[in-house]
Amino acid sequence: MAEKTDVPVRVLEELRREFDYWYPLDSRHSGKDLIPNHLTFFIYNHVAIFPEEKWPRQIVVNGWLLLCGLKMSKSKGNVIPLRVIARVYGPDTVRAAILLAAEVGQDANFTDELADSVLEQLRRLEQFIYRLAELGKEAPREPGKLTLADKWMLSRLQRHIAHVTKDMEELRLRDAANVVLYLLEQDVKKYLDLVSKDLDNPDRRKTIAWVAGKIVDAWVRMLSPITPHLAEEMWSRIGGEGFVSLAEWPKAEESLIDEDAEAAMTLADIVVEDVRRIIKAVGKEKPRLVAIYTAPPQGYTLLHKAIKDIQSGRKAGEFIKAIVEEAKDRQRAAEEAKKIYELAARLPRELQDYIAKKGSIDEYNTLSSLKEYIAKQLGARKVTIQHADTPETPNHREKRKAALPTRPAIHIEF
Repeated sequence: MAEKTDVPVRVLEELRREFDYWYPLDSRHSGKDLIPNHLTFFIYNHVAIFPEEKWPRQIVVNGWLLLCGLKMSKSKGNVIPLRVIARVYGPDTVRAAILLAAEVGQDANFTDELADSVLEQLRRLEQFIYRLAELGKEAPREPGKLTLADKWMLSRLQRHIAHVTKDMEELRLRDAANVVLYLLEQDVKKYLDLVSKDLDNPDRRKTIAWVAGKIVDAWVRMLSPITPHLAEEMWSRIGGEGFVSLAEWPKAEESLIDEDAEAAMTLADIVVEDVRRIIKAVGKEKPRLVAIYTAPPQGYTLLHKAIKDIQSGRKAGEFIKAIVEEAKDRQRAAEEAKKIYELAARLPRELQDYIAKKGSIDEYNTLSSLKEYIAKQLGARKVTIQHADTPETPNHREKRKAALPTRPAIHIEF
């Protein structure tokens, strides 16, 4: 080749090294309008010229960036240079707003309202993470005994890490940004609400600080691709080594995933929402008493079967027919089967999966351990948890009969 082209060997070798460095390209990003022409021939040319191992790995097609619902164009005079809009809102705000506006391939609508909202959220998030980091500074090397709240938060953190990692790998950037900027914050606020009374206990405070440190470390790392400038500033202030953009991406720790803790919190939140609906329906405010009656454990046998049938694609009619065929009182069995199937279909997916796997939830002990959380969420002076089917359980006999698995019977006094 050197003789034919009169190009020195060292130059050809350098060209070869540079070509091998860049090829095969991992990802080609381009506008969706180029699919029928440029991108199609981009594939043809590579297939015609290069061996398969040098073909492009993937092509990512972007949607339009709209401004207040309109496509930007010179003829409309609505083009805003990136440097101008970055000067107004800051590059991190613009970056996050565009990510939140649409998934890759969809048209993203950039508006002043969206940018203002994202800017305000980033300001709140920055201060919130700094406060959490201050608490994290008190963390011991190893935590004390973890409570249900600690286990729940650590488990949710691992779920978020796994979710964001998968979303990033599959270029579902809107979903990833939503988790990092909003959903994780919601869970952390709930956790701090759950443990607020424990912060005065020195031993518990150390364990909570350890959990806080785990959260902050992973959170700032996940912020890096979304808001890189803010993440670098945070990383420096919390004592991270080097640049966060070069730090290792967080990994979900399987040992910290606790399905029991997650199911417990999901059940408690279902009960809270049920009570809130009742309070709203009667037009009252803060209740004096909320009495919660948990269903008998044997009720889970039918619910477990309903969930398994739903997950296998079996229709309600087939489920009800199978239950009725084994029953003595067919009419009553049909009514109960219909009610349980509808209940199973409405359950959050994660709770369906849990019951399908574990068979049941210990509702009485679960809700008893979260009684203070339930009372705080409802603004109730008193919350009681009782078995619906025990002779020792006083009063409200008719209401107690309504108790179903995952849907306790509820009595409220104002």
